[in-house]
This record gives sequence, structure tokens and C-alpha cells, in this order.
Amino acid sequence: MVKANTLFVGLDVHKESTDVALVSDTVGDAVCYYGTILTNLRAFDKLLKQQAAKANKLCVVYEAGP
Repeated sequence: MVKANTLFVGLDVHKESTDVALVSDTVGDAVCYYGTILTNLRAFDKLLKQQAAKANKLCVVYEAGP
């Protein structure tokens, strides 16, 4: 399996849960809804370790509320 060069991890963070979406820098790749994880360090660490195996570089972004 060929790794993507960059994988973008989008986070919509709430107090109890975080919604996660993924997209690679590959032309034509669609945004994929990963799902919901708990908002804690253990869940974030697990997510990032899983996704790091799929790309050479991770870029993590989050939605900033008002």
C-alpha cells in the first residue's frame, strides 16, 4: 500500500466528543467522515497513531467556535 504524502485530519471538538474527517492530498480524493471519538488525550493519541501509518505527514486542523 502506498502512503499518501499528506493526510489532513479535521476535528470538530466538543466537550464530550470530537467529530473527525480525513482527506489526503491525492488529487480527486474525497473527504471521508471518520466518526466520533471521545474528547480526551488517549482517544486523540490512538487516532493519530492509526492515521500516521497511512501518510508521510499529518496536518491536524480544528474548528474554532465563537
